[in-house]
Amino acid sequence: AKPARGPNAPGHRVLIVEDNADLRGYITDIFEREGYDVVTAEDGEAGIKATRSRKPDLIITDLMMPRLSGLEMIGRIRQMPGFNSIPIVLLTAKADEGTRADVRHAGADDYLSKPFSDMELLSIVRNIFGLKKRERELQRDLEHARRIQQDLLPSSVPDLPGLDLVAIYHPMEEVGGDLYDFVEFPDGRLGVFMAD
Repeated sequence: AKPARGPNAPGHRVLIVEDNADLRGYITDIFEREGYDVVTAEDGEAGIKATRSRKPDLIITDLMMPRLSGLEMIGRIRQMPGFNSIPIVLLTAKADEGTRADVRHAGADDYLSKPFSDMELLSIVRNIFGLKKRERELQRDLEHARRIQQDLLPSSVPDLPGLDLVAIYHPMEEVGGDLYDFVEFPDGRLGVFMAD
């Protein structure tokens, strides 16, 4: 029987893609002890199939595997609609600068050099889940702010004698300040542009 979920693993499913059965079992034990729902695959091809069928919240993959390497698997997952934002941690015995660049270029969120400790691996995974949670919270806050902005907009532009008013609402994602500009028209009218 699997242990009850730990406080750091609320419903998280982790896919472990590793061709070495002993190491796959070792990593599985680490995450099952913490209460994660663990799915395993023995190579990159099986990892892609498991990603589609089991929809993991995070993938841990080896770099060097038969049939499809970890980098090739990551590249294919990053092109799969609906799956391209799954966090991926790559395990590698190669820690040289070129490999680190390849790992980042392929789209891995993080990597860990072998040999590694239980705590190192768990720490990376917890940090990634923490960042993803914060990202979701920020997205919710942004959507809430957009709704507030929409509610504050007047339903129509006021009709004031002697003034031609034009209102355009185009929300920006960037942080900005107040903007203004003046335009003097040849007929003597003054144009004022204001934005917040």
